[in-house]
Amino acid sequence: MNCKTWEKIANKLFAFRWVLVLALLSLAVLLKLNGSSLGTWSFYIPDAANPDDGLILGVNRPIRSDEWAVFTPMSLSQYVNDFQRSSSILRATETDVFMVYGQPVKDWSIIFRPFQIGYLLFDAARGLSFYWYGRLAFLFLISLEFGLVLLKRDRLMALTYAFTVAFAPVVQWWFSTNAFVDMLIYGQGILLCVLGYLNTGVYWKRILLALGGALFGGAYLLVLYPAWQIPFFYVFLVLGLWIIRDKWGDFPSSPLRCCFWALPWQSSYSVRGTPSVRSCSRHTPVRGWKKAVHV
Repeated sequence: MNCKTWEKIANKLFAFRWVLVLALLSLAVLLKLNGSSLGTWSFYIPDAANPDDGLILGVNRPIRSDEWAVFTPMSLSQYVNDFQRSSSILRATETDVFMVYGQPVKDWSIIFRPFQIGYLLFDAARGLSFYWYGRLAFLFLISLEFGLVLLKRDRLMALTYAFTVAFAPVVQWWFSTNAFVDMLIYGQGILLCVLGYLNTGVYWKRILLALGGALFGGAYLLVLYPAWQIPFFYVFLVLGLWIIRDKWGDFPSSPLRCCFWALPWQSSYSVRGTPSVRSCSRHTPVRGWKKAVHV
């Protein structure tokens, strides 16, 4: 094949980038793949009848105990708790598992933690898979879109930026805890909504983009990890001011302009007012989480 043929193929793949990545995500969820180190529990609680720890690639990483010993078991425990906001499983006393611990719950405010919704829709294995690879997929896609803005539509550089962000050592190290990945998704998502809002004069598009900005803004606020949240905020603020300064002159004057700025604050107010244990037992609903892929 000559260069023009390869160029056409590349253009087609790039045009359908969202479809391709979401198809890969669907396949991962269907196969119940995840990157958890829950298999580490087999070292502490060996099961002679079922020695398989579900590992496909890589190795379990015991050092990530905040994931396999804390966060993921907390999420899986919600299946036993019927996804209530308060659980007595964790500490033998009633504990709010949503606001601080960020666990899946049957509550409207779960829209501000969208990657936890998979637990509500699927079984434990597929819920964990969606949580794990859903964030990777959307981090890559949103970073790619933002890279196109940041790098003046240079596709190769934008792809490089997306891969660099998604597979950066610090991102992979904090991938499963502290909502590090989520902050990058929501922060860049807010900036893309701002840019889209400033670029269009169609009111229904502005409304959708304003709602998207409100959703990303509320989700960013609910991260509740100031150690990363505040430094990232200043980075996104500078980038947002750059976008506004670059586009403000072309933005048509309208009373509806304030709609965009009001909605994120409204979502902030609404959110503030909102009141792997190796569980393979055949008697628990969390059986079948096992397939793991580590890089």
